[in-house]
Amino acid sequence: MPTISPIRRKLEENKVIFTLFIIMAGIAGKIIEEFLLPPQYFYDSNRINSTVVDINFKDRWYSGSYKVAVDFFRKINVFHFTERVQWSILLGFVMTIVLIIMFTRCSGMDNTQIFFATMCVGLCNIYIFNICKDVIQFMIFIVIYIVVSINKLPIWVKAILAALLLRWESEVYKSYYIIMAFFFIVIFIAFSIIRRKRKRLTKLQYLIVVVGLFAMVYVFLFAARSIYPKEYNDIMEARNYSNQQGQNSAIQEVYEHNGNLNIFFVDYLIDSVRMMFPFELVQMGVFYLPFFLFQVFMLFYLVRGVKNMDELDDKSFIGLCIFLAYFLGSVLFEPDFGSFVRHEAATLPIISLMVFNESMWSPRLKEQIRRDEFQSEELPADF
Repeated sequence: MPTISPIRRKLEENKVIFTLFIIMAGIAGKIIEEFLLPPQYFYDSNRINSTVVDINFKDRWYSGSYKVAVDFFRKINVFHFTERVQWSILLGFVMTIVLIIMFTRCSGMDNTQIFFATMCVGLCNIYIFNICKDVIQFMIFIVIYIVVSINKLPIWVKAILAALLLRWESEVYKSYYIIMAFFFIVIFIAFSIIRRKRKRLTKLQYLIVVVGLFAMVYVFLFAARSIYPKEYNDIMEARNYSNQQGQNSAIQEVYEHNGNLNIFFVDYLIDSVRMMFPFELVQMGVFYLPFFLFQVFMLFYLVRGVKNMDELDDKSFIGLCIFLAYFLGSVLFEPDFGSFVRHEAATLPIISLMVFNESMWSPRLKEQIRRDEFQSEELPADF
């Protein structure tokens, strides 16, 4: 009978304490949301809620993803809610339970993972779990999480189903998810070839991977210019339109591209770095600090995930590929830093696949468990 490492046993026991952390983080998140956030944070939620309540309401914004959100909340409003705070409490309660189930399925977390997971729960309860479009994105990613977590499915079947779900989301909700589906397939194929070698990437190989990812984006844009000119123009103008709306954390382009692909791509490279290291958020006030801290952790785990690609199981590997595709696609469209990190937080089910697994444990914890299990194997069977 195999001996369970005392450290692994301790990690399992810590799940009870961790669950309490999650619950407290959820409650704290709702308190912050209701009593500390300024009114502008609830603009979309109040607009959607008022439209859900008033079935005769029609306005020029009532289309696209907003219409999908309104129709969705009308259909599930079995309790006949009329106030935004009612949705906030219900969705916070239900989705926090979902996160508890999701997180406690993993084999254990190190201290950094526990801190990050607790922060994610608080962040989602502040900005995601309300009557808004982001919570619908969160639910769609839960479906992808469930599909990827089915152990009996081959990895290539999981990848195809995940891509089809992203494709479906582009049809019914946000059209730019078709780009992320394409990026995901390309990244999955390329990374699968690298992963098959079962060797950790050298610094040079790591650099080649990063260059290859951005080259993929450039080739996509170059091809889209001729094949899908309308969609290409939408990409070119997406940030110009959003900047006219005057968001506090709007991402101002460094260079005016005026439709020039090469200049646009230079801006894209710069914006990618700015979004990975969002120091500009720190200057915008205390309410943006959670976004900054969240992005720092995401960069840390993204780097570790690519570096430890050879150690990832199938679920974590697909999670890494989907998140990378999401990030590369988001940089094309996101209008401001706040929206970027908030929408990124809505991918938490995918983040959990990528981050909360043994391959993401600290090297020190891995070494302790390795030594612990080695010593246990040397003990007599009746010890």
